[in-house]
Amino acid sequence: MYITGNENRGKLSIDISDNLVRSLCSSEEIPEDNERNINYGSKLLYFEKAENIIAALKLKKEYESWNFVWKSLLINKFNPGWKNLFTELLYKNG
Repeated sequence: MYITGNENRGKLSIDISDNLVRSLCSSEEIPEDNERNINYGSKLLYFEKAENIIAALKLKKEYESWNFVWKSLLINKFNPGWKNLFTELLYKNG
C-alpha cells in the first residue's frame, strides 16, 4: 500500500501493488526518470508492506476513509519532510 501526493500537499492518492517500483515506474504519477517528479509535483510519500493482498486491500480501504489531516499525520510520522521516497526505494531494491 502506498500514498503519492503533490507538492502543495493538496491531493493524496492511495493505491496497492505487489511490485511498488514497477508500478511507480509505469505510473503517470511518478515518471521512471524521477527527475520530472519535481515538475509534476507528485511524490511517493508513504509506503507500507502488507502480508497479502487481502491485508493490502484492507489497509487501502481504511486509509481512504481517513480525512486529509489524518493522512497528513501518518505521512509526517513516517516522512516528516514529505520528501520523495522513490529514489530511496530504488536503492533498497537495487
